[in-house]
Amino acid sequence: MENIIMLILGVFISVMGIVNIKGNISTIHSYNRRKVKEEDIPKYGKTVGTGTLIIGISLVLGFIVSFWSEIIIDYIILPAVIVGLGFILYGQFKYNKGIFWESGRYKDGIEHNIRSGDSGSYLIRCPLDGGYRLLCSLQEG
Repeated sequence: MENIIMLILGVFISVMGIVNIKGNISTIHSYNRRKVKEEDIPKYGKTVGTGTLIIGISLVLGFIVSFWSEIIIDYIILPAVIVGLGFILYGQFKYNKGIFWESGRYKDGIEHNIRSGDSGSYLIRCPLDGGYRLLCSLQEG
C-alpha cells in the first residue's frame, strides 16, 4: 500500500486528461494555451488530453501491477510517460506554436526596433513576468 500516492496521482491526472479531451482546456496553464485558435481548441484538448490520460492510466496500472512485482512498474510507466509527453508536445507545437514563449509583436501588432536603424531586432515576451527580451539583432552591411 506504499504506492497509494501513485494511484491517487494517476486517477487525478486521468480525470484531467478526460476533461481536456472533452474540450475544456482550462486545466492547462494559460501561457501553454494562449495562442490556440478558437477553432483548434477541441483538437488541442484531444491531443493534450490523450497524452495526459496515457500518463494517468500508466500510474494506475503501475499501482495495480505493484501488488505482483515492483520491477515491472518501470516498464509500464516510463514508456507511457514518453508517449504521453510526445502527444502533449505535439499538441503544444502544432496548436500553440511553442511551449512557453510567446513570440510576437511589441506594440499594436507592429514590430518594434530596439535601436533606430536596426531593422532586424525582434522581441519576445516572457509570459511569466511580461517583460520583453531581445531575441536577435541582425544588422545590414
